[in-house]
Amino acid sequence: MNRKDRRAAGNPPMGVDEARKLLGEAVSHHQAGRPQQAGPLYDRVLAAFPNQPDALHLSGILLAQIGRPEQGIERLRRAVAAAPDRGEFHTNLGQALVQSGKNAEAETELRKAIALDPRQPDAHNNLGNLLKAAGQTDAAEACFRQAIKVQPKFAGAWNNLGNLLGDTGRTDEAIAALRKACELAPDFAGAFSNLGGLLADSGAPDEGEAMLRHALELAPNLRAADEHLGTLCHRTRRYAEAGEHFRSALENGPDDASIRVNLADCDRQAGDLTSAVTHARKASEIAPERVDTWLALGVVLRAQGELGEAEDALRRALDIDGNHAGARAALGWVLDGQGRLTEAIDNYRQSLNVRPDHANTAMNLGVALINAGHAEEGLDAYARALEIDPDSAVAGSNLLMGLNYRPFDHRRVMEAHEDWAAHHASGLEQFNFTDRDRDPDRPLRIGVASPDLRTHSIAFFFESLLANIDQQHYPVTCYAEVRRPDAITDRLKALAQGWVDTVPLDDDALAARIHDDGIDILLDLAGHTRGNRLPALAHKPAPLQALWLGAPDTSGMAQIDYRVTDPVGDPPGETEHWHREKLVRIATGLNCYVPDATAPDVAENRAQGGRPLTFTSFNNWSKVGPETIDLWARVLKRVEGSHLFLKAHALADETIARDAHAAFEAHGISAGRIRFSPWEVQTSHHLDLYNQCDIALDTWPYSGHTTTCEALWMGVPVITMTGDRMGARVSASILQQVGLSGLVADDPESFAEIATALAADTARQEDLHRNLRKRMAASPLCDGAAFARNFEDLFRTMWRRWCAGDAPDHFTVG
Repeated sequence: MNRKDRRAAGNPPMGVDEARKLLGEAVSHHQAGRPQQAGPLYDRVLAAFPNQPDALHLSGILLAQIGRPEQGIERLRRAVAAAPDRGEFHTNLGQALVQSGKNAEAETELRKAIALDPRQPDAHNNLGNLLKAAGQTDAAEACFRQAIKVQPKFAGAWNNLGNLLGDTGRTDEAIAALRKACELAPDFAGAFSNLGGLLADSGAPDEGEAMLRHALELAPNLRAADEHLGTLCHRTRRYAEAGEHFRSALENGPDDASIRVNLADCDRQAGDLTSAVTHARKASEIAPERVDTWLALGVVLRAQGELGEAEDALRRALDIDGNHAGARAALGWVLDGQGRLTEAIDNYRQSLNVRPDHANTAMNLGVALINAGHAEEGLDAYARALEIDPDSAVAGSNLLMGLNYRPFDHRRVMEAHEDWAAHHASGLEQFNFTDRDRDPDRPLRIGVASPDLRTHSIAFFFESLLANIDQQHYPVTCYAEVRRPDAITDRLKALAQGWVDTVPLDDDALAARIHDDGIDILLDLAGHTRGNRLPALAHKPAPLQALWLGAPDTSGMAQIDYRVTDPVGDPPGETEHWHREKLVRIATGLNCYVPDATAPDVAENRAQGGRPLTFTSFNNWSKVGPETIDLWARVLKRVEGSHLFLKAHALADETIARDAHAAFEAHGISAGRIRFSPWEVQTSHHLDLYNQCDIALDTWPYSGHTTTCEALWMGVPVITMTGDRMGARVSASILQQVGLSGLVADDPESFAEIATALAADTARQEDLHRNLRKRMAASPLCDGAAFARNFEDLFRTMWRRWCAGDAPDHFTVG
């Protein structure tokens, strides 16, 4: 018989010794991680001996390991049937059943394994995992501890015990258990990842980050470590890096709604709203039944300005859970952006009823209340936010800004600012400048920090300086906390010599960047307004730091050397003691205005046409408190038949409009004399409404700024009343710059007298309507070149004092 015939007739049966040898070879390949070689050898043994227990058991484990759990279970069941008293067989069958989601059967097998052999650590450990997943934490803990008792060096059981203890809030015990797992198995990436995540969440972020990075060194594709690191980076404002880790986690596993939600927020925080919306939409597609996916979508759409879609998404979230505090608060934020302040306030309050300890919601409630004209209630909400989170620098800054809307004693205002600084700007490591070139005449690197380098009133005043300053000798780098750049951002960026997007930078990183850029004088344009980065400036990253524009008060910080003002805003000898900074005054005025290029022409013969004389104010409604209503009502009573035309975003809210009418009616002014205008998105349309007005009435105690300049540019004179602080004197400063100091009152009676006299003097009104724009254009208020020279003198004087070792002091330029 030839070879082919012998093969056809069948090989001789395999003997026991040959089978034992093949089984040994299979085990060697299996243990070495060579499943392709091990599997066929197991099969050959089973072809000869179908019920061989070890071959069934080991090949079943292998099949489960290579992703064929059902086939593995079938062989493991046969192994158990062949040798029912082998506890490890039940253990591994139980593990394979877990892998297939058959937890009830798995628990039965694991309990059989323990009954057969209580000294099986794997059985105890695997049963612990099952019980933990079922919420039976006490029983699970007992299983893990029994596994460790049987095998004290069982790193996996220490790891599982640590995770369970962490989940149940026993942090110190959890950390100790996870440290033990890492000690026993130095290459156990999962244990280092779990330990790092727990440390990062429990007040040891630096050590936690080191552990997580080590985990990724051990296992570069470890999804959990990337997720933990992403969360840690997000928490510390390293949004770009956080996004990289979340993306890596997404690449190393199935698409996951939670990771998409995290990515959406990272991209939102980093300013990439298009990507943020993409991730949030995907999350809501993956898990439309989850509140958090719709919440994420609503938040990023709100940030993108898609308010209608954002509202729809958040209402979807609330359809799933009407008591979800986060979705309710986010809906309030969206409604706030739509001008529906009453609804926004109601939603914020509903959210706080469910989640009373959420500082950010209390803070947003404060913002909405102040915008609705309820300053006292808004300040109470800010105070509540600070009770919840005393470490919130943002809530503290909001409260400080809110003080400007009420005529509080100046001492209270000063003390509040000093309290903020003591809490958020003291005891921090400071940069030193021992190696800084102290040449008093060298070019100076100027830094400008602002969240408002976009379509914002601050940009209208800053652009003139940036366009006219001598950047050969005073090169400017802008540190822009701008989350939604626009055309104005692009225009300012083109004018600056350097531009740094500060959104991804935490306070320490921003301070380091300013220092490393070699900035000599840092000019902050925000103060305590929204988006400020004062906590970064508390590290004193530049030798000299100064405030300009932004908030009208002191920063309260010893690290800010100067505040730029003028003799009208801060009369010499009157307000120095209310500032931590030294006051430097520009004699010709602290403002330089760039009129909007789209502004319409001033209408001719405005007073003709038979309409009543019309007073106006386009100021934010937050500035219209009871003192302002009283001031305006005085004027309307004296000027019979006159009307008041008000334009403010908040007045689109029916409740606020109704309350406004009621406030005037309480002073005897009928609703028919008060007219409201809806908000205008286009600046040109907004400005054109001034052509329906004759005289602008300022707010008090927080006067207009950009609105005052806009009214004057449109030929509408502004009457203002001063107070004892900068916030009440900005309009007075502007009017002084254009030669209209006669329109500045010192008290309510003189305010009414000035308004009454001007209302009766139609010839003067007509002259102002015709000539105010020319007058303003020729005044220091619009003289960018002269203003820049004054600022250069200001910078140079500051610098020379510093080079000479002199302490900051008050001085005047111009």
